[in-house]
Amino acid sequence: MKKLAFILMAATVMVGCKKSEITEAPPLTSPGMMAKVGGTSIDYGTPTAEKQMSTSGSETVFISGFNNDGNSIAISLSKQGGITAGTYGAANSAVIGISDGTNSYETANTVTIKITSFDATHIVGSFSGTAVDASSGTNTKSITEGKFFANF
Repeated sequence: MKKLAFILMAATVMVGCKKSEITEAPPLTSPGMMAKVGGTSIDYGTPTAEKQMSTSGSETVFISGFNNDGNSIAISLSKQGGITAGTYGAANSAVIGISDGTNSYETANTVTIKITSFDATHIVGSFSGTAVDASSGTNTKSITEGKFFANF
């Protein structure tokens, strides 16, 4: 009888539980750039963006932002045939570089840049990764909840 009561109680608990859903923050709708670096939220202001197309057909986009506290960030990614909405990583030469005014960090293999909108006038997306201290090669900073809206 105890076994049956336990099974019924466990089934009730399982039915009442829902899987938690991870929702991504909505994209920015006006120019701006922000991220959590090492758990601290940083607003990088209004970013600048530039795109270049090589003669071989590879398109590269650079997005950068900074603030008055000495924090700066630079994102770059390249894709043969041109950049479109989608998810990019190290295989697409995606890199995030950050600086706190004293130390510089750069992502290597742990980087994700998601482009949600890209046209002749602007680029919108999100980003994350793990950046490694450029001088020590060992200290790392996590980059999470990053998002940008930049005009060309």
